[in-house]
Amino acid sequence: MDDFDKIANEAVKKGAILSNLFFDSKEESEEIVKNQLTHLLKKVSKEQGVIYSLGVIEPPIKEEYPDGVKYLSSGEIKILTKDLESLVRLVGLYGPVHIEIIKPDKIKLSPSQFESIVNQSILITYALSQHIVRASIKEEEEVQKKFYIKNKLFRDNVIKTIKEKEYPIEKCFNSKEILDNYYEKGKYIATFSFNIHDFNEENINKKFDELTTKIKLIKNILDVKVLDEVELDEVDKINNEINYYSKVKHLVIVFDDISTLFILAFRLGAAYVKLNVHNNINIDFMEFQDPINELSQIVYELTNHIIKNKLMKGIE
Repeated sequence: MDDFDKIANEAVKKGAILSNLFFDSKEESEEIVKNQLTHLLKKVSKEQGVIYSLGVIEPPIKEEYPDGVKYLSSGEIKILTKDLESLVRLVGLYGPVHIEIIKPDKIKLSPSQFESIVNQSILITYALSQHIVRASIKEEEEVQKKFYIKNKLFRDNVIKTIKEKEYPIEKCFNSKEILDNYYEKGKYIATFSFNIHDFNEENINKKFDELTTKIKLIKNILDVKVLDEVELDEVDKINNEINYYSKVKHLVIVFDDISTLFILAFRLGAAYVKLNVHNNINIDFMEFQDPINELSQIVYELTNHIIKNKLMKGIE
């Protein structure tokens, strides 16, 4: 047993996660590909929450493309993170093409720990999508762009608004016994809160209709039970410097498994998720591999979209 294995085995006993993260690169020269992956693996290894890491880069392969010769390579980093939250953070920052969780097979988390991980994954996809929105704003709407950029606490304001209007799940049940029955059956109940916002007040209801359609499609695919949908009627003006409006919607949803809850959170683009669970949550990594890889795929696609936009602007 080498030093890495000894460190990993001891750390895993204390809640650490051992994983393989895979990255790829395609560039116009062999040197650029090697340097890019080397820099990436070094950067990942120095991130917060990383205990130990070991990286390997495959020799670049030359390929012919319609726009010229490209060199392809892949990098793999075996990484030991102090907990699952640290791993999810890395996935959100770097969007590896694949994640393989090696150890442990299962972990137990408190409801607050898992709720934090779910909301971290939401924040990751939210931040990237907002980056795309900002980039798409026309130059004549520079005042809006400045508002997005300078208001770094905007998401905190969104969550504050949602918490102030928090919808208690007890309203969904005729009696406490019905709620307790769900808990006894091992169901997971969560309140998904959405904040629709726009510079034009008339667009708010249109966006709400789009969200409702999306919810219907996804809940049918994932076979989840929506106990209640609450749309708060008032539209709040949340910034006085320019006209900027916000509206809140709550969904109370029952899940059979925790992986579906995790997936639905970032698929629907919720602003905040409140987990209503009494007992600790057991996570089986055989089941959790797919959700965390789906998160990584979304991050990968959003990041590539941002990079392509920057390249196109450079060409223009």
